[in-house]
Amino acid sequence: MWIICISPLALILFLLALTAIGTFGRMPSFEELENPKSNLATEIYADNGKVIGSFFVQNRSYVQYADLFPQDSTALLQLSGRTVPPVAAALIATEDARFYSHSGIDLQSLMRVGVKTIMLGRSSQGGGSTITH
Repeated sequence: MWIICISPLALILFLLALTAIGTFGRMPSFEELENPKSNLATEIYADNGKVIGSFFVQNRSYVQYADLFPQDSTALLQLSGRTVPPVAAALIATEDARFYSHSGIDLQSLMRVGVKTIMLGRSSQGGGSTITH
């Protein structure tokens, strides 16, 4: 009886210990979490308020949340015959290009992962879709 009661707690403590020693990958420090690097572009403004140039390593800038989901239908994109906002199109393009052609389990990707990870011993082949309808 004690084994049944203590086993879940022991399993959780074991997984936490494995995480702490880095078995599942590097964990960021509290300082890194509290002060993330944003790598924003430095913008040069004219006296009239217009941007005349920028310096950057990665050309990043802040956007408003409302800009991610435009109300204007001309700003929407067509993706696999569906009209989607730009942020959804970007997510689908980077995460799962065949998003609309499967029901959530991409058998082609699972086969690729199986072959490359198990048979060839490669650990960076990704997995199935990480997003759902």
